Amino acid sequence: MTRTSSSADGRDRAAGGATRGDTVALVGVDGAGKTTIARRLTEQAPWPCRSLYMGQSLASSASLLPTSRAVQSVTRGPSRAGRRPPSVVRQRVRATAVLGNRLLEGTWRSWLGRRARRRGAVVVYDRYLPFEAAQVREDPERRHVRGLDRFEEWALTHLLGHPDLVIHLDVPAAVAQARKGEGSLRRLERRRRAIVATGAGHGGFVSVDAARPEDEVLADVVAHIETVRSGRPSPHAAVGDTG
Repeated sequence: MTRTSSSADGRDRAAGGATRGDTVALVGVDGAGKTTIARRLTEQAPWPCRSLYMGQSLASSASLLPTSRAVQSVTRGPSRAGRRPPSVVRQRVRATAVLGNRLLEGTWRSWLGRRARRRGAVVVYDRYLPFEAAQVREDPERRHVRGLDRFEEWALTHLLGHPDLVIHLDVPAAVAQARKGEGSLRRLERRRRAIVATGAGHGGFVSVDAARPEDEVLADVVAHIETVRSGRPSPHAAVGDTG
């Protein structure tokens, strides 16, 4: 993924005035500790910090648009025994509607992040939608049309731009599975590699060994954010695949 910035973010940088914060995305497979580290940053970081959920699960977001509540009611729907599965056309229409709403949601949450950033806060994204889309695209259990997944990743990247720093909380598939009890080892490893491939070559992408004790992981994350805040390049930027 190449580094891009939305036009709104570009205006923020050019506006001058008060000191602005930075945007940091925590990415990783389920079980990497993204939500835990984001919460601890908001509680313990030595600078103003705001955490925003930037993943695909509507149920996990505290800042939903009205359209998302409508999508939730449609996608949940009543399940009845013996009910015929929806047609392929209906599945694709539903997937397209969900995608459109996800783009709206991402734009809305990105605006919330920019607003907090203009006020001087470090905005920590718990997950980041372009990286989430890349993981879904490479998921071996994915049954939907991959073209739509690729379009989603492309659209989200161009709509949301790129954070100042992306921190990959990297854990082996076996560790992630032991922590969450979800997903096969093959699925988790494919998702992990999708994250590394998406961030490869980007100067603002770093990996942190998240299999260590939580306090050590938090200390490394804070150190990486500090290097960005001080204007120095991170010493571990653009790391390659470690496994």
